[in-house]
Amino acid sequence: ELMSEFKKSGIAKLDLKDGDFSIRLEMPEQKTVNAVQLSAAPQIMNVPEAAAPAMSEKPAAAAPEGEFIKSPIVGTFYAAPGEGMDPYVRVGKTVKKGDTVCIIEAMKMMNEIAAPYDCVIEEVLKENEEAAGFDDLLFRIRGL
Repeated sequence: ELMSEFKKSGIAKLDLKDGDFSIRLEMPEQKTVNAVQLSAAPQIMNVPEAAAPAMSEKPAAAAPEGEFIKSPIVGTFYAAPGEGMDPYVRVGKTVKKGDTVCIIEAMKMMNEIAAPYDCVIEEVLKENEEAAGFDDLLFRIRGL
């Protein structure tokens, strides 16, 4: 119970002493703490429908249009809570703010990614167990 509360707190180091009893809790890397904090707030990206062309000699790939839920961390994308289970969301599903839409596993921690607001899932952009990078597009969404 203490370890669970320590992980949730975001504190990197804790020394506790009471008489002869003492305990030290320490997170191995700051990145682990950030991953937990970031999982609660997925990034949203709005791309205007008429994005300005890139100023380069090579033609740029067309920027995707719409609103997206982006990966807040690097890890493995999981569409369902477990193997053989139904995915959290499917195309066309309406989700409420805070509903889990997927899991990103990072450093053996399962980080639930939540819907940032009430929306409809218009497209799932990652395959189950596919690698997800920081800011990778996970879902195309439409607000309600």
